[in-house]
Amino acid sequence: VSMNENNDVTTLAANLADVSQDFSFKDQNALEVGTVDGTDGITVNGANVTLTAESLTQASGGIVNSSGLELSTTGAITLNEANTITTLAAAISGTADLQFTDADGFATGSVGSTDGVSTADGSITLVATTGILTVGDAGVANDIDAGTSTASLTASADGGRVNISLNADLEATGGVTVTSDIIDIDGTITATGAVVTLKSETANDAINLGSTSEATANTLEISDAEMNNITAATLIIGSDASGAITISQALTPGSITNLSLLSTEGLTQGSGDTITVSGLRIDVDTAATLNEANVVTTLAANVADASNAFSFKDNDTLIVDTVDGTVGVSTSDSNVTINLNAGDLTQTAGATFNGSGLE
Repeated sequence: VSMNENNDVTTLAANLADVSQDFSFKDQNALEVGTVDGTDGITVNGANVTLTAESLTQASGGIVNSSGLELSTTGAITLNEANTITTLAAAISGTADLQFTDADGFATGSVGSTDGVSTADGSITLVATTGILTVGDAGVANDIDAGTSTASLTASADGGRVNISLNADLEATGGVTVTSDIIDIDGTITATGAVVTLKSETANDAINLGSTSEATANTLEISDAEMNNITAATLIIGSDASGAITISQALTPGSITNLSLLSTEGLTQGSGDTITVSGLRIDVDTAATLNEANVVTTLAANVADASNAFSFKDNDTLIVDTVDGTVGVSTSDSNVTINLNAGDLTQTAGATFNGSGLE
């Protein structure tokens, strides 16, 4: 079915029963995918759906079932029902936001004449309520491109997964947030001058920074190589709901300025598993022990729970300052220990030490 004239329809529903029969529809104004005369949403059998309109929404139950879904608008796309597609390609030519939700996992890629998912500086929000959300390589420079706006990718299920495929790029210079229990970054994330946040969907999942596996249960594993695939002013890993953080490999992220590590528990590092970064922020609830020869220029830390100490070692000169909103080094009625192998320890105005003891 191909209906690509300037139709003017308010609500659209369609069902193509035979296999491999594509459906294409164009509307000159806003279009809603909904229910019409007992047909719900748009369903094709192993084929693609192409929708072109001024803007796109969907009513409750008006889901899209297809192999590929190609979307083209000047205005907003808001398709947040339990859609079931395999591949999404979408382009918004105006400054408007794109939101899409799928019920069982999907990939961004090429469908019809559209490659990847892009807006003209509108935000992009993609959600897989179960399964895997994959940023595929569509053969374009930026496979997801929100311009100067933000991008958010979420795999909502316990044990859900977000993949950034090899040669794929997720770009949003307003900032990127990836929320998933498993995050695999073979491609790149580009948020030049902005913030990239990686965090688990499930509360209290541990974080292993350095692991090259994705196999440990209830653990978000990010390797040094994956961190080096990220370009940002600040990389935040974890949240105030994350479990304990372990540094298990030397970390040398070369395309970020600040690294922020957040946890509702504590932070440790293995022997030789140093952190090399310009600015380091630690914001945890229980003890943080970083006693390897780290190479950090500027440090800020907060340990929230009472009687939990903070200990840090640096290989050279260290400045206590403000990093990503945390000022100075603080504990709640516990000790702060700072060791330097060489160089000077200084602090900027207002960046104080707060604790019961300072060593």
